[in-house]
Amino acid sequence: MRDVDRLALHAALRRRAAETPRRERWPFEVGGRTVGSVEPSDARLLAARVAGVALDDDCLVLLPRCAGDAAPAFEAIAIALRDAGRLGRWRDERLPVLADDGSVLGAIERATVRVLGLRTLSTHLCGCDPGGGIWVQRRAADKTVDPGLLDTLSGGLVGARREGAAWVAESLPEALARETWEEAGLRPHDYAPPVHAGTARVSRVLDDGYMSEDLVVHATTLAAGVVPENRDGEVDEFACLGAHEVLARIAGGEFTLEASLAILMCAQAGLVPGLAPG
Repeated sequence: MRDVDRLALHAALRRRAAETPRRERWPFEVGGRTVGSVEPSDARLLAARVAGVALDDDCLVLLPRCAGDAAPAFEAIAIALRDAGRLGRWRDERLPVLADDGSVLGAIERATVRVLGLRTLSTHLCGCDPGGGIWVQRRAADKTVDPGLLDTLSGGLVGARREGAAWVAESLPEALARETWEEAGLRPHDYAPPVHAGTARVSRVLDDGYMSEDLVVHATTLAAGVVPENRDGEVDEFACLGAHEVLARIAGGEFTLEASLAILMCAQAGLVPGLAPG
């Protein structure tokens, strides 16, 4: 595939990653900051069922008296959406609720983030083989999003945890190492220190709501003889493919949008064997 084709492909993927909602959505504000968006029917439901949540014209607002300690309100929001049948599988995982400046305003059940249009952070690790190939995974057939598509070596959402009375986000190195262990069975000694390739925003419509996600992309090379092996049941198989075969499969729609962008970002940064920046 010629470089000009790669550039055109990257531009097409960027356009796909800037999808606007197909239905009306109202802003969701916490402490005067917009953190997400909700469909009007969900906004009305939450305003009616959750104490401390109200409508201000066409905006869902967490009232100031709750914003200082938003944990109870976020828990009540998640339960109200679950009880109304608006959520998929309850994960019992907490993700950070992020302001635009990256500050953490609390944490909420993972199943809610697309319904509420919350901004999420994800890590992606492009793993190269010492022999010049690229390690890719095939997502499990029972994944909620993009089942069966090809993906990067590992990737996943940055989670939240409690530190004392406050919720904090995982650091990016923590999230990357955790996801690489869970998805590929690899510890940091199994691969070279990851090199940052860039960050990209992906906005798109999903079955369970609206995705607004910042992809933080790194690349690495696995140690000689190391083969990834899934541990969490979310990957059906791994394969080591040549760089140009990967490009052809991206162009053929066999990869997730996020993985496609991540791999092309790594190529543009000169981090993929056999693919010069261009």
